This record gives sequence, C-alpha cells and structure tokens, in this order.
Amino acid sequence: MGTSVERASSFSSGGRVLEGKNRQAIALLWRASTRGFTRVELMVVASVMLVLAAIAIPRVSGVVQTYRVGADARSIATQLTLARVSAGSQNTDARINFNSCTAGSTNYQLEIYNQSSSTWQQLAGQTTLSTGVSYGYGSISTPVGSQSSITNSPCYVIFNSRGLPVDSSGNPTANYTIYIINNQNLCFAITVLLSGRIQVFEYTGTAWTGPV
Repeated sequence: MGTSVERASSFSSGGRVLEGKNRQAIALLWRASTRGFTRVELMVVASVMLVLAAIAIPRVSGVVQTYRVGADARSIATQLTLARVSAGSQNTDARINFNSCTAGSTNYQLEIYNQSSSTWQQLAGQTTLSTGVSYGYGSISTPVGSQSSITNSPCYVIFNSRGLPVDSSGNPTANYTIYIINNQNLCFAITVLLSGRIQVFEYTGTAWTGPV
C-alpha cells in the first residue's frame, strides 16, 4: 500500500516537473518569436533582397522596353488609320509626317493637304516615341513587304481621298514602311499595303514575323 502511494506521489511530482519544463519551453519560444530580428538577421535578409533585385531589375527593364517599342508601333499604325480616314472624310490627301525619320528622331504628326494654299497643314499635335525608341533598323538588312531594300525613306505616308497610299506625285504605291528600334535592338516595322491596309511586323533576330 505504501509502495503504491509512493509511486503515485512520484508520478505526480514528475508530472509537475514536466509541466513546469513545458511552460518554460513555451515561454522561451514566445520570447524568441516576439523579440524581433537581430542586426545580423536583418543584414542577411537585406543581402538576399539585393541579390534578387539585381537579378530581377534587368529582366523587368527588358520587358518594359519591349512593351514600349511594340506600343509605339501600334500607335503609329493607329495614326496611319486616322490619316486614311481623314483623307476620305475631308476629300483631300492626308499624311503622317515622320520628320526626317532618321536615327535619333522621335516624333511624327498628322497633316492634311490644303488644296487652296497647296500646303500641308498640321491637323493635331505631335506624337513622340517612347524613351529609348527611335526610327531605324540597326543592322537588319532584310526589308518588309514590297521594299526591294530596307529603308525608312520617304519619311511620310500619304493617303489620297479614296484612302489609298500614294507617292508625292499621286501614284499608287506599296513601298511605305516605317521602322522603329529600341536600345535593345528590338525592331518593329509598320507597312501599308496597296489596298491601304496597315500591318505591323516584329523582327525576331533572324526573320520578320507578323502581322502582329
């Protein structure tokens, strides 16, 4: 009988000891979780974040540049469509003037031909290409469309009152192509078919793909 009581007492005291140790462990874990980060831990986290940023930033920048030059190409195509519609609605020639469209040039505008004064008049404000984008085609030697050789000349696209592309003498032409390129040498071409249809192409490094 005495032995049973002693064992029960021993188990009871042992349970209290374990319970006390558990409480101490929980208290230590709680203090560890609420004490915050040490200076060393913060420096490690900051170093990891800097490494990740160094990897991610160039990739993000490349994506942004790709988006910008593609958006500029589509914007030019939209303005060409507007010029075509304006020529028909005003019963005169309309053009997009790319202002010499040489490397480094970055703007263009819609112009209407005033038959009474025989002059081109700007219809709206100038549009500027995105930062890092300009006219040109870099080292690309393959033209798009019906061009016999790659060139950004002439630096305008004219539509007659029927919405058809014509040259400066009023003759139908399918040679209009405008090339734009960004700092990463990503190039887009905007072409005008003889029917007046406008298309956008992208150079993938080996060939032109599109319309896109």
